[in-house]
Amino acid sequence: MKWNRPLALSMFAIALFALCASDAMSQAALDIIMDGPWIYYDQATLNGVPVLVAMAPYVYGHTGPVFTTGYGDFTPNLKTVYCVAFDTKCAFNTGNQSLQNSVYAALALLPVKVKTLWPTIDPNANAYYFILPMPDSASNDGQESMEFGQTFGSYNSAKAVAIGLVLHYTKATNVASEIELYDCNLDAKCTTKKSVASQINYGTLRLGFTNVEDPSDTLGCDHHIRFGHHKMMEFLGSGNGLTDLNNTYYYVDLRDKNGVYNPNCYADDPQNPANQAFSVHGDQRPVDVTKELGNIVLDLERIGDGGCPRIQNDRSESGLGCETLKKLVETLKGQTPKPSQYGEIERALRASIADISLVTLEQLETERKEKHKPLNEKSSAENQLETMRDAQSKEMKLDDIVIYDSTSGKDCRVGQMLIRP
Repeated sequence: MKWNRPLALSMFAIALFALCASDAMSQAALDIIMDGPWIYYDQATLNGVPVLVAMAPYVYGHTGPVFTTGYGDFTPNLKTVYCVAFDTKCAFNTGNQSLQNSVYAALALLPVKVKTLWPTIDPNANAYYFILPMPDSASNDGQESMEFGQTFGSYNSAKAVAIGLVLHYTKATNVASEIELYDCNLDAKCTTKKSVASQINYGTLRLGFTNVEDPSDTLGCDHHIRFGHHKMMEFLGSGNGLTDLNNTYYYVDLRDKNGVYNPNCYADDPQNPANQAFSVHGDQRPVDVTKELGNIVLDLERIGDGGCPRIQNDRSESGLGCETLKKLVETLKGQTPKPSQYGEIERALRASIADISLVTLEQLETERKEKHKPLNEKSSAENQLETMRDAQSKEMKLDDIVIYDSTSGKDCRVGQMLIRP
């Protein structure tokens, strides 16, 4: 075969171009969608680089935030600072100094003040913290008409407020192939960090909360939004005699399902100082699903004398779903379950509940046939039965409350805020 040098060089150039094009295509622009009770601060710096800080208080009845591009997901922990990195670059200089709407409509974030300014963090605050690269631009992800006031039940004229924000990263220098999430403990300077999640950049990253559906809210009062707003005010340092900090926006009123501001919503409004349920909800904390699953496994292992049981009788043999639940606990490794794992947990719990129901019926039949059992003395079968019922009770509570809360709901549409020093 005759060597054709020009042709060979041309083929090499084409191959090199294809390789470079493939690498360039792997890095893509990104939109980050922020849904939920987010409070932003765009005057922060990390190592001299302008960054955007997003903070959100824990709000009872809400799940999230979820960190996902559709390639799996990760649920962050409370009282932890996270840094969102582009291809391992945490807090890199994007060339942008603050939140800008650029070609989009003006941002409708609620301007607020905070008692303690970043980077000071209240270690007792039950909240989530994210450090993000300053976006090239930002836009509203929907707006909602809301009324505000310093006194509950007395509100001023309506104001359109952003109920979500989209952060756009489009410049060639601000693209990425993967989005990494670093855990910085509770350190605003992110002195030490470890990678806890990584997502392929498919174009959209979601950092969002959902709220549990409330079938009793027949008027469409959206009490979860009112409660979320109040928790945001508390987080900023308002309340406890400090209502003057954000007095203009301290209380919020929303339109009902018919599009009107309805005073009939006030009685059950979590913001209502006369509403006793408010203080109860306000003190509740997230249920540790992983810990509760571990306790259930321990109960089941008590039946098996230290290991998963094998209950055998004339009809069947059952492990009460212990092995499946135990594998889930081992997979979770003490971490909060990902939203995608809740379905698997729900199926395992319901299978175990069904097994226990079947076995306990068989055990009851056995107990009826037993004779000559001493009074006031429990048989081994009765002890097993009691332990199984305890485990089943815990499973049903976890299934009916925690799993429902984590697998149902809709996007939280609370008005979002921007801190202005």
